[in-house]
Amino acid sequence: MGTQAHVDGTTSVAWFNPGDPATVQNPFPVMERLRESGPIVLWQPGLWVTTDYDVQRSILRGKAFVQGDLAASLKHFYGPHFDAMEHPSYRWLSGAFVMQDPPDHTRIRSLVTDALTVRRVMALEPSIRAIADRLVDEVFDAGRMELLGSFAYRVPSLVMAQLLGIGEDECDAQKMAAINDAVSKVFVVFEPRILTTTELELADRNIEYLYDFVGELFERRRKHPREDMLTVLVNKPPSDGGLTADELDSIVVSFFGAGFETTAHLIGNGVFILDRHPEQRALLSAHPELAAGAVEEVLRHSSSLNAIYRVASEDVEIEGQRIRKGDRILLLLSAANRDPSHFPEPTRFDIEREGNKLLSFGYGIHRCVGAELAQLEARIAFQTLYSRLPALRVDQPDAKWRNSFFFRGLERLEVAWDKNP
Repeated sequence: MGTQAHVDGTTSVAWFNPGDPATVQNPFPVMERLRESGPIVLWQPGLWVTTDYDVQRSILRGKAFVQGDLAASLKHFYGPHFDAMEHPSYRWLSGAFVMQDPPDHTRIRSLVTDALTVRRVMALEPSIRAIADRLVDEVFDAGRMELLGSFAYRVPSLVMAQLLGIGEDECDAQKMAAINDAVSKVFVVFEPRILTTTELELADRNIEYLYDFVGELFERRRKHPREDMLTVLVNKPPSDGGLTADELDSIVVSFFGAGFETTAHLIGNGVFILDRHPEQRALLSAHPELAAGAVEEVLRHSSSLNAIYRVASEDVEIEGQRIRKGDRILLLLSAANRDPSHFPEPTRFDIEREGNKLLSFGYGIHRCVGAELAQLEARIAFQTLYSRLPALRVDQPDAKWRNSFFFRGLERLEVAWDKNP
């Protein structure tokens, strides 16, 4: 079915299905088809979708759009009788600070930003380099590795553990791998569709697993305080601006999820797309100072986060479309980052591209608080991989992307290099 024009002038794209397997594997042709339909178009009653950079930036910086009531929003997909709060995974998502609006969002975000100031993040560079080098040392003689599990997940995981003050005695490599797996199963609740019974059961079971893990950490810090962020978070009472018990559970699980799930796939997507553009890979290998630009271009061209939602808090008109209070809008960030009015030759991958003003980390009051840390981790990862692993290359016949529209990443990424160049 093609795009439909309603009698009121509204453009409809009822054909759009973000859960379609072909769309999940390659969402970009669908995003371009949506762009051709208009800057903002009706998807379902009360539900809109936009590919336009300027529209998305305006929505993200203005006060007319908020995160809104998650439980009410989910009824768009599940129907009026679905109770999202019966499911622990949706309860977690509803309470995550990234899903909050002011004043709760402002209060909780301030606690996080205090821990992730630019100065504190930049001070981590030596330890991040040491982590990346150690991980390469572990695999170098093998001449190959599965990059996601052996490197891309472990870099941000170990950095986040260091930030929080979690030692290997509390979370060894096997435990961290289990946590990574649990997070990936929980993050399915972000998807803009009805989840299967199996998906929802797995999400519920794994959020409980994560709560049990962080709960043990909290109890340990209460009994035996340390000089670390966890101790500060646990022992600062709500009456003094600290977190409630539920907020503490939610925010630390969110640290693990947002802290390394998207960063791992930023690294993985980068290695994959660089392999598809050997001239850019060679340029980066010869000029490691271009790594920051490479990170920016991966974020633009092949981001690990495709989309986010916002809810209208009042009636508003956008590009001639009347958006009513309570309507939801799906912002396709990856489409905005390929908007030809802002990015010339948007499908071209160029690590020397200039003037990028990306929406990959959002914009406005909800811009990702960990953006600088993610960019630093990815920059160091690329510099380490392409300086220490000669002729690094993808070594698998095809690419299979995870079954997720919101979060774009590969299921596996086998790579190889020359041990004796």
